[in-house]
Amino acid sequence: MFTIGKLSKASGLSRDCLRYYEREGLLSPSEKNSAGYRLYDPSAVERLHFIKHAKRCGFTLTEINQLLALTANNSACCNDINHVAREKKIKLDEKIKDLQQMSAILGQLIDSCSNDQSSLDHCQILNRLKE
Repeated sequence: MFTIGKLSKASGLSRDCLRYYEREGLLSPSEKNSAGYRLYDPSAVERLHFIKHAKRCGFTLTEINQLLALTANNSACCNDINHVAREKKIKLDEKIKDLQQMSAILGQLIDSCSNDQSSLDHCQILNRLKE
């Protein structure tokens, strides 16, 4: 069994992060000892690694909670997880497209700037943002 401090070391996550995950329903202690300390079983380390990897793939904590719920559902199958992953990829691709468009627009604004000591009244970036 792990105390929160030992779980923090084993997972590489801060105690505050672990407490936050508890509040969000992603993690729960297996039991409390006689002194009232929360104790976690070894599967908590695996669960935290899953959460960390899922976050790196862009999943939100809500989405990670959904994935974890599917893993606990005996009637769920690989297709269910695949569907969630595909939906996330579509959202990420849309976000990347939006970010690329924002970057292009910002690049145009920067290119329009004279980059000199003109007053802000003559700043092309500010003027174009006002349009």
